[in-house]
Amino acid sequence: MMAPSVIASFISGADTNAEWLKIFSSSSMVTMPWFNNTTWQMPWGLLIYLTLTVLFTFFYANLQINPTKLAENFQKNGSYIPGIRPGNETERYVKKVLNRVTCIGAIALGLIAALPIVLVLTKVVPSSSLALGGTGLIIVVGVCLEVNNQIDGLLAGKSFDEVSQGGI
Repeated sequence: MMAPSVIASFISGADTNAEWLKIFSSSSMVTMPWFNNTTWQMPWGLLIYLTLTVLFTFFYANLQINPTKLAENFQKNGSYIPGIRPGNETERYVKKVLNRVTCIGAIALGLIAALPIVLVLTKVVPSSSLALGGTGLIIVVGVCLEVNNQIDGLLAGKSFDEVSQGGI
């Protein structure tokens, strides 16, 4: 979201406060001309932010899980998904399930990431009091979940007596 303004700052003679750069500001409404000399406001920065969030969610999911390799590995190991034939049908099924799960995840990530921006745009929360944005919120929750999983893993290897006596 900041790339256009950074690139504009490198170009000599470019106005870094140009009107077109305000489109990429997620916390402001952009006034646009309309019919009969009227104007309307649109949060283009928020829409671009949500679009990028959804696109990168699908990109990352498809980068991490390769349905073709997964289907090949199933076939090599002699395993299969019940009711689905090994090979191309398994690949299509995994793609379909991956896209459905990713769609739900992308919508959830978009809502979480957009919530602080929407609260500022609707004037429910003043922009100066909002210290943590949506992306930071997602990172904090991810780190907390990972720490919780690691603590659970450590505790699983210890007995109750060792844990209660502080022997971690």
